[in-house]
Amino acid sequence: MRTVNRLHVSERAAGAHRSLNRTAVAYPEDSSIPAVFQERAARHPERIAVIHRERSVAFGALDQMSTAIAARLRDAGVAPGQVVGVCVARSPELIAGLLAVLTCGAAYLPFSAQWPDGRLRDLFGRADCSVVLTDRTASTAARLPGFRVVAVGEEGGASGVARATGSDGASVPDGVPAVGDARAAPVRRTPVPPEAIAYINFTSGSNGQPKGVLVEHRAVLRLVSGAVYAELDESCRLLHMAPVTFDAATFEIWGRCCTAVPVCCFPRTFQDSPSSSASWSTTR
Repeated sequence: MRTVNRLHVSERAAGAHRSLNRTAVAYPEDSSIPAVFQERAARHPERIAVIHRERSVAFGALDQMSTAIAARLRDAGVAPGQVVGVCVARSPELIAGLLAVLTCGAAYLPFSAQWPDGRLRDLFGRADCSVVLTDRTASTAARLPGFRVVAVGEEGGASGVARATGSDGASVPDGVPAVGDARAAPVRRTPVPPEAIAYINFTSGSNGQPKGVLVEHRAVLRLVSGAVYAELDESCRLLHMAPVTFDAATFEIWGRCCTAVPVCCFPRTFQDSPSSSASWSTTR
């Protein structure tokens, strides 16, 4: 017998305790989310990465999508260490957009279009965020004057980006490439250290002022690597149902990053229809 914190336990019980808490697993602790994803995309370019309604997007195509969006973000002035607000519906474009932000070495701050203007101004001000990536450029630009609003898709025209505006809302002068202009140089692969911030989530603020939680790339990779709480193999599908503003979405989105497991983006319109939800889930 021996004493542990004033509790008397047998060697057998102490051994069982050590065994149950032996949870260390190897993971890419010196890497980053985009680096791991790009390695998976290079290894399995034709494997399905995202499923949304009737669309299936392969890893290679998703990598190309994120690279194109990253180029537009760089044109908007996004640099390593900056924060980019993201408001995109659950879709392949959302995941490509998040990857694009991380590829630039920046961190994403997910937000909801339903949040009041005052909350958005407060959170963006505290996070020093002046660029947003969205699938609703017109309404977002109207709500956030002075921000660089980048379209995640093609709603902004051939370049896929809404016209850039200055801090006073004026158009960029002629002769200056707009955000996402085709003349922009190809995107560069920015080395991202594992301790860099991947994203920022703010608490609801129900007990006072919302608090920002900074999550590193290393922490996300640790969460999804060698998971003992879920079997992630080629036969699995990961359901992305949580709002991206909720931390549960971290596993749902990035769980495929290290495993090449497809993500099924749950259509928002199905959430209020149990029959449609059941039918969609069984076919996926």
